[in-house]
Amino acid sequence: MSSFLNKLGPGILYAGAAIGVSHLVQSTRAGAVYGFYLLGIIVLTNIIKYPFFEISPIYTSKKRKNLLEGYLDLHPAVLVIFMLIMLSTFLIIVSAITLVTAGLASLLIPINISLNSWIVLMSLFAVIVIYFGHYKYLKAFTRYVVLMLAIFCIIAVAMALTEAHEFNFYLGNPLDFSEAVDLAFLLALIGWMPAPMELSAWHASWAMAEDNPPTYKDAMFDFKTGYWGTMVLAVSFLTLGSIVMFGSGASFSKNPVNFAGQLVNLFTTQFGSWSYIIIAFAAFATMVSTLLTSFDAHPRVLSEGYRFLLGKPRDQSVKLIGNVLLFISGAGAIVILYFFSDNIKALVDFATIVSFLAAVLISIFNFLVAYKLHKEGLYPKGWLRWTLMILGIIGLIVLSVFFLKLKLGI
Repeated sequence: MSSFLNKLGPGILYAGAAIGVSHLVQSTRAGAVYGFYLLGIIVLTNIIKYPFFEISPIYTSKKRKNLLEGYLDLHPAVLVIFMLIMLSTFLIIVSAITLVTAGLASLLIPINISLNSWIVLMSLFAVIVIYFGHYKYLKAFTRYVVLMLAIFCIIAVAMALTEAHEFNFYLGNPLDFSEAVDLAFLLALIGWMPAPMELSAWHASWAMAEDNPPTYKDAMFDFKTGYWGTMVLAVSFLTLGSIVMFGSGASFSKNPVNFAGQLVNLFTTQFGSWSYIIIAFAAFATMVSTLLTSFDAHPRVLSEGYRFLLGKPRDQSVKLIGNVLLFISGAGAIVILYFFSDNIKALVDFATIVSFLAAVLISIFNFLVAYKLHKEGLYPKGWLRWTLMILGIIGLIVLSVFFLKLKLGI
């Protein structure tokens, strides 16, 4: 087991970043509201998005360079656009993650303080850990947290399936594409399934932070383990939501503390009340890993993008920019959540929809990087990846246009 875990690096950080909101929140809500109706959507989204995320380990292992440098090689404007996307979304993303983490913290830790106080504490905690911590500690922590949650989740699903008397894999409320609420939820689900498209650049930056960046074989093993593992967990959370909540008349609360309690109860319904503290800790630890990876990745990627644009070495000025962005992340999350802390659904949906719309451009950028690698003879051969990427880009464009027309009443 230890040798297996030691092979996991950037891929497990990817999993730690991905599993948080998109799985604990969105996948579970999908099952609770629509039953198993969206199961195929989750699986298909993971399959179609795979080549767009896979370009990161391919590029870093083949070129021994950061994916951001791949954007720069396409054209400096591509890297500038990507950084503008990151700047426009990073505060929303870290705010959504901080809110969910704070809700779980207030549930688990017996301290009588307000949710806003927990938000401040979680933000400060993330800033301090990333500022004083190191990449290798973040990686080690995430390995064990993801493994722990995966074990609990799979056992809970197995028990739920065993005890379920009647359910239908096609049971659910079909989406009505003429309804903005249904379409918004679909975009939110796809937007962060398995993760925001920006994570392709996060993965590359983590890979290049390794003392010895992994070889192609090791990089692909690490990435595939993290990527497909997140899909299994997404399906697992949807299954729990479907069996335990769908058709029961219950719905998830908009209040972060109540929502966290409902989420933990999905597991304790299967394991028994004795497991409450264990499950709550596993969910909280998972969100902490997502929180830390997010607070680490945004400043890291943005400061490195600045460095590549200006052709600067890794000097103190670049490190200073990363630290400033780290503090902005913490302060920005606190300010945004002052207004959104009473409605977790609104913030999560807004964050995931913004990521969905941004994914259109990032998917095109990653396609162009893949094509350039192909021309250099460094991209894996075969037609399947190209087919999936073309279908993915078309699908993202069509859904984005459809959603904007609906929202704008065109």
